[in-house]
Amino acid sequence: MNIEILPTAQAALQYDFHGKTAVVIDVLRATTVITAALAAGADGVAPVTTVDQARALASTLAATDTLLCGERNADPIPGFDIGNSPQLYTPDRVASKTLILTTTNGTLALNAARHAARVYAASMLNYRAVARQLLQERDVAIVCSGTDGQPALEDNVCAAAICQHIEALSPDNPLYLSDHAISIRLLASANGFPQRILPLSHHYRALVAKGYQEDVLFCANHRADIQILPHLDPDGLLRPAATEKAT
Repeated sequence: MNIEILPTAQAALQYDFHGKTAVVIDVLRATTVITAALAAGADGVAPVTTVDQARALASTLAATDTLLCGERNADPIPGFDIGNSPQLYTPDRVASKTLILTTTNGTLALNAARHAARVYAASMLNYRAVARQLLQERDVAIVCSGTDGQPALEDNVCAAAICQHIEALSPDNPLYLSDHAISIRLLASANGFPQRILPLSHHYRALVAKGYQEDVLFCANHRADIQILPHLDPDGLLRPAATEKAT
């Protein structure tokens, strides 16, 4: 399997995804929100780039079945139904709803990768399910969304965890990694991975400073092993793809 890791959403805008499987990561917090929302029974998540696009799409859908969701500058968007705190995406709020999500980094990355052969969303909550799916793939581009055009440590940690788990599941099938992917993979051998690495992230610390301590703890739960594999369907909605839990 060939794996390349892109450091930011902006890098993904310039990348040729033709024939590749894309995995988009925004641990803090978009892909964690997507995973949590689908696990809570949301019908689908539409990732859009701008606030205006979100409102325009909502105007074409039934209001009772649609929720506007997302953030700007880490905070909820005025007039939206839910912000970007994943623990708020509970069954009583999102079950059977279509969620229109716009965030600063994650939905930009998802839209940049939309021309890939397949697009999945990964987080620390479901990275094992993603790794199992990737065993069936040949050419993979992992997109770390980053923060405001800069690489984000937490996304790299998740990418490293995916690579590590692929190797654990299939030790006889070597991974062929780009140089950047190799440097990210080395994170997985660091002491205390990932518990002691994630709190070093600039974005992690910035969210804590803004009062989102519960969010970052939720997003860092690498033991969750949620069996949800968000897949971008041709209609532009992220929905769960079928997975089988490894024994």
